[in-house]
Amino acid sequence: GVWQFQRSKKEREKANGSKVRGMKDTNQTPVSNEKNTTKAVGEQEVGEVISVWAEVVKLLERHRHEFKQERTFRRMVVMIIGVIISLGRHTMSQMITSVGYNQQDWSSWYRMLRGERFKEEDLSQRLMEQTLEHVKEDEQYVIATDATHIGRSSKTMAGTSWVRGFVTAVFDRGLQRAQRFVTCVWMPKIEEGGYSRAIPIRMLSAFSKTAAKSSEAVRTEYEAGLAFAQWTRQLMDGAKRTKQQVLWIADGAYDKVEVWRNLPDRLILLVRTAKNRVLYELPGAYIGKGRRNVKYGKRAPTPNDHLNDRSGWANDTIQVRGRKINIRWKRVGPFLRQGVSELPVYLLVCGGASWTSGKGKHRNHYRKPAFYLMNALKMGDTWTPAISERAMLAWVWQRWEIEVTHREMKTGFGVGEMQCWNPVSAVLSVQWMVWVMGVLMLAAYRAWGIVRVKPAPVSAWHLKVKRWSFNTLWRSLRRDLARIPDFNPILRPTCVKSTQSPQNFAFLAQAALNCVRG
Repeated sequence: GVWQFQRSKKEREKANGSKVRGMKDTNQTPVSNEKNTTKAVGEQEVGEVISVWAEVVKLLERHRHEFKQERTFRRMVVMIIGVIISLGRHTMSQMITSVGYNQQDWSSWYRMLRGERFKEEDLSQRLMEQTLEHVKEDEQYVIATDATHIGRSSKTMAGTSWVRGFVTAVFDRGLQRAQRFVTCVWMPKIEEGGYSRAIPIRMLSAFSKTAAKSSEAVRTEYEAGLAFAQWTRQLMDGAKRTKQQVLWIADGAYDKVEVWRNLPDRLILLVRTAKNRVLYELPGAYIGKGRRNVKYGKRAPTPNDHLNDRSGWANDTIQVRGRKINIRWKRVGPFLRQGVSELPVYLLVCGGASWTSGKGKHRNHYRKPAFYLMNALKMGDTWTPAISERAMLAWVWQRWEIEVTHREMKTGFGVGEMQCWNPVSAVLSVQWMVWVMGVLMLAAYRAWGIVRVKPAPVSAWHLKVKRWSFNTLWRSLRRDLARIPDFNPILRPTCVKSTQSPQNFAFLAQAALNCVRG
């Protein structure tokens, strides 16, 4: 009874027994019976309750046909509920225990993550198609990629290799075993105050040559990111959005010759580059003298050399996550990057940024100069920038949202905690958890936006926040589930002799198992 689809009222009453007199029928929908507001955008009040679980139900309904059988889909939904209500580690055994199936056979649950019941690419494709509803065809679809490591303790687990320790002391890093993945996210448009989000779409493996044997292909970080960019462009064309541009934001690991040469059409790459990057001017028109096949013009100044040039600078202030950032910048070009003579690029030079933080005692912060490259678009016989200067400045700062997502998915959501040792499950378990997190965050974005709805304060002394966090989302989902009779906790006015009842003792034992670090 945890997931009721397309069932009539009589069938639900028959399954749940006769209703108690005076009690409302809360089983008519599988979502919370909280108040769903109908106010227009921008008119939501602080603390107004909006059901997120209702949006999760709609999104999961769109993924129903990606599973081969109905019972497989229902089991997957139960697993997601186990992830939400589990208070301990997010292992497979903990999820099974949280939903009360720990006394039954576990083999069917583990077979869910062996690659036979569903395909990761199909689920990710369906999730990305849902994000297109929030991006107009005349707007840019923004994606971002970045690598992250999932810590492991086995030397033989598929895809693990020795990496620099990230859980040890700073002064003595050492080595540890981990799997390398590339997180691929969609970034909604920036809202009031400079807020955005990084909603996970896919989690691609990027195992090195020295990694333990795995069924996944050996590839570098930028090769996995390029595969996602090409996959995104292909899906956009399949959705009949051939004219819509895709903006890909990445760090310096993706500034490779192979990436620039294999960049799909109608895709803009905004990537950080080195301060000593070799750039050239565009070659001049052929006037009948010298060689015809000249690929480059004369040598251009390196990005770091532009810091000493006083001309062309501009000062601007942008809002990033509620803070005002003062940036000194200039954009120059077009140039040709060494090794890529067919695609001109523009250079964005950020000569440093400063901002203040703190409410009582203000603290001043300063960011060192940074340099970025972006491919140009050809308009007739001239090359023009693909996006405006302010859009470039805003998006290079919003790339940090993917780092926030890494912290939330590993520290909070428990990605990588599943104890799956099968060569396929060791990879698919991570990808499935990231897909679940993407579904939950997209559901929250549909219900709340980013800053459209202020989260309800936890207590009277809780500070008012400007946007919701992943912990707020998690708390809201548990609150929605608690209002469904199947998950409604037992409340008693007194605890005297409450444990003497076998039914109450069973519920209390189940609640204790839900908190075990299994």
